[in-house]
Amino acid sequence: MIENAGRQVILVVLVALASLYFIVAEKTRLGLDLKSGTQLVYELPLAELSEEEDPETVISETLNIIGERIDPTGVLDARITRRGERQFLVELPEKDKTESEIIKSQIQNLGKLEMRVLADAQYDEEGITFDNLADEKKRVEDWLNEDNNRQLVATDPGQIILYNQLPTEDGGRLDTENLVWVPGKIYPAARDRSRWDFAMSSRGETNVVGVYQQGELQAGPPTDWSDSDKPFLVELFPINYHEEHFEGEQMDASGVRQGNEPDSGAPCVFYKLAGEHATRYADWSSKYTGQHSAIILNGIVRSAPVFQGRIYGTGIIRGGFTEREAADLAKVIKTGSLRIKPTLISDVSIGAGLGARQIELGQMSILVGGALVLVFIIAYYRLAGLVAFAAIALNVFLILGGVKFIRATITLPGLAGLVLTMGMAVDANILIYERIREELGRGKDLMRAVRAGFDRAIVTILDANVTTFLAGLVLFNVGVGPVRGFAVMLMVGILSTLFTAYFVTRLVFHFLVTKNVIKDLQAATWLSGVKFDFLKIARQALAVSAIVVVGGLIYVFTVPNDKKLGLDFTGGANLEVVLKESSTAAELRNRLASIDAFRAEFPDPSITTRDANEDDRSQKFSIKLKLSDEMRERVAQEQRDAEAQGIDYEPPYKRQVRESLGPLLVAEAFTDIAANPLPKSTTDSAYVAVHLNAAVDLAAADTRIKGQLGPQAKVGALGADPDATTDRDFFIEFPVPEETAQTEIIENAQTALAGMTDAAGEPIQLSNPIPSAESIGPRMVGQLTTAAIGAMIVALFLIVMYIRVRFHEYKYGFAAVAALVHDVLVTVTFVVLFNHLGIVNAEIDLAMIAAFLTIIGYSINDTIVIFDRVRENASENARLGGSGETFAQIINRSINQTLSRTILTSSTTLFVVLAQFLVNYGTASPLEGFSFALIIGILSGTYSTIFIASPIVLWLRDREGTDQGSGDSKVAAVKPPDAQVAV
Repeated sequence: MIENAGRQVILVVLVALASLYFIVAEKTRLGLDLKSGTQLVYELPLAELSEEEDPETVISETLNIIGERIDPTGVLDARITRRGERQFLVELPEKDKTESEIIKSQIQNLGKLEMRVLADAQYDEEGITFDNLADEKKRVEDWLNEDNNRQLVATDPGQIILYNQLPTEDGGRLDTENLVWVPGKIYPAARDRSRWDFAMSSRGETNVVGVYQQGELQAGPPTDWSDSDKPFLVELFPINYHEEHFEGEQMDASGVRQGNEPDSGAPCVFYKLAGEHATRYADWSSKYTGQHSAIILNGIVRSAPVFQGRIYGTGIIRGGFTEREAADLAKVIKTGSLRIKPTLISDVSIGAGLGARQIELGQMSILVGGALVLVFIIAYYRLAGLVAFAAIALNVFLILGGVKFIRATITLPGLAGLVLTMGMAVDANILIYERIREELGRGKDLMRAVRAGFDRAIVTILDANVTTFLAGLVLFNVGVGPVRGFAVMLMVGILSTLFTAYFVTRLVFHFLVTKNVIKDLQAATWLSGVKFDFLKIARQALAVSAIVVVGGLIYVFTVPNDKKLGLDFTGGANLEVVLKESSTAAELRNRLASIDAFRAEFPDPSITTRDANEDDRSQKFSIKLKLSDEMRERVAQEQRDAEAQGIDYEPPYKRQVRESLGPLLVAEAFTDIAANPLPKSTTDSAYVAVHLNAAVDLAAADTRIKGQLGPQAKVGALGADPDATTDRDFFIEFPVPEETAQTEIIENAQTALAGMTDAAGEPIQLSNPIPSAESIGPRMVGQLTTAAIGAMIVALFLIVMYIRVRFHEYKYGFAAVAALVHDVLVTVTFVVLFNHLGIVNAEIDLAMIAAFLTIIGYSINDTIVIFDRVRENASENARLGGSGETFAQIINRSINQTLSRTILTSSTTLFVVLAQFLVNYGTASPLEGFSFALIIGILSGTYSTIFIASPIVLWLRDREGTDQGSGDSKVAAVKPPDAQVAV
């Protein structure tokens, strides 16, 4: 039955072993919804921008570039959102220290690459010459020898800007426009610890200024040096700023890659310029053959090679890189440079986005769904069903290995999608089994029926999966962020499904049949022999669909965005809160949910711990709230009014969180503020209670306060023990003039406390129940949204073209795409409707987008199966000279022949998602909305294949006149597509 079966067995074993290796060897990477992670807060120095630059544009470009750098494939589950006017959050799944440092360096790397030439005495262009380089060098050396300038530049080479900005009359450059001194860091050769690698620079030339050797050579290999202890030599290079130069933005991203130098094998980066820039670069290199160029990265000369001849737009960036640095640099150059460098202002750990109960229910639903698939397929196909399930289990195993291989992060919706893949993978086996049963019904013996069944089914399986794979390929290449991550997981699943269907199931059947273990394909006979006229009610079905789609679109657009979209699309507010006692995220969520006023305004807050202990308890939490359009407008207006009046502004969402959590929050830094008269005071005095995060020595505090506010000032404990020597809550009493304002009392207290340390010797930190409350932007914004939409359009176009090639006609592709669009629009309508009515928690967020994309894959798979059977039947009729059937009858017969497969596949897939939905219903888990959308999509996909795609094919055929305008015409003259269609 199978040629070279032994070799195929070896292939399967090798693939399984490779998968096992990656599952065991690679760390399991769980997403932020399943496990703790890290939250980084960065600030952008917008003041550095010129007046011509739009801050909003720069911020948007910065976030897009950083997203591409840290998560180019979209499988990391990195979440980047804007916070306030000049900050942004980066939330990452749990990483080890090395991985975290790499990501931080990628975020803060400007990535500004320039290729220039060194100033040379031979230069003479447009009257500009550098014949006084000796004087220029002496002037910069004189400046270095002044005061502490040499040490300043050695410690921070960027400080040479102080000299470059110095006027000529004060000892600065003679040519202040065309010559700029740029620092270079020269590192030891990565493969030779015994010497400095000066060959990469022009050290020894009269125009290069040596500054300082920073650090000593270490005993370990250079590749192990960290950025902090890596020794380097600082040199200053005179750069010609008059001559043409090239920048990183002119690179061809596909030609930028990490590699190793041909001569030394040291890590480097290969680059290639794009288009016309390559021609200009070739002319440029030819012009300066024998002279030094300078490759400048982030204002530092990394190498100064000599042009050996004409170079057509390619080159190597050297600079003593480690493997990691070279890989990091290549990624940074590919993504482009940042206009301004982000500053890290906060780095804290955060807890899982989902509570332990939600995670537990999600895992339970996955197991229940898998068990239902097993029971169903064995009940229907008996022993053959067990074979199918074994192949499906191996399929899941291979997918997990593939996920580990590409180092993808596993999220809860991702796990659900994995089991959904298992449910959909059943389809390949059902197609094979139903084909085998048909062949048995034609009188063939088991061996020939199995061979013919596999041969006929595999073409349909390939068509159905290749169309989906091509869509995934487009999504990966055109899409960005989460869309690209979904595409990667989709393609891994498809490749694994094809592999197990073609090799594993086939091999197992081969051995079981040859060993007489399987003597007949025993299976249930549900829906066999059905002869329903589906096209008879096609017009009514199309009318109903049109009403649902058009009415649904109108309804969806009338629902306010905050009632249908999640935080990923709307943005909202992010608050940090500090509690008196430690708590879990679930306990805090329940507390807020129990307050009617808060729940009405913010029904589904996202709450995560910050710096939690091993029991996932903490006093610090991050609360994300979705804001309604009305509240956004109110906050914006109130903020403008407050700024106009010069007063501080507290947004209403911060006030509501404060009021809702009330006694659970730590105290404000200053409370019980009062001025004369005081009950126990004989002078005009002020009283203020001070609350800190850590206890202070009260005697030391009293001494310091008296020194700041006068000998009559007094400090005392506020706790239960008035004689305590240390406390984090204490009062200050000090003399003030009559009618002193509370704000002035607080200012005096702050002045007195400035510079004070706690009992452990650390600077004091004032208590603050809500340290920050900032607006945050949506994750899906600008480029992300545009790229996602563009990717979908290109994917649909590619589906049409592929089906055109396979079926030799456009109408099948147009009909398939129409069914896809129908399914997505119907799903969106029901998701928005049920969410708006409060029946299901199903906001449209990134998890829901993944559900929509999954529905597209499912729908096209289902449609192609029926279209393949239509093509086969039409081809067979034509080959036999016509059977008197009309094309409409062929479509009906094809639908009836595949109906059992359609129902079986839909049923097994529904088992999975129904289990997920029922178990997670009412838990506010993302699986609730995710599985609900899939239920609608599967039902709609099954319906649309029969009642949308098939009638459209018939209608388009009639419009072409192939059947003389009638669906009742004969198809005896139908041309067979090709000899290869022996499905």
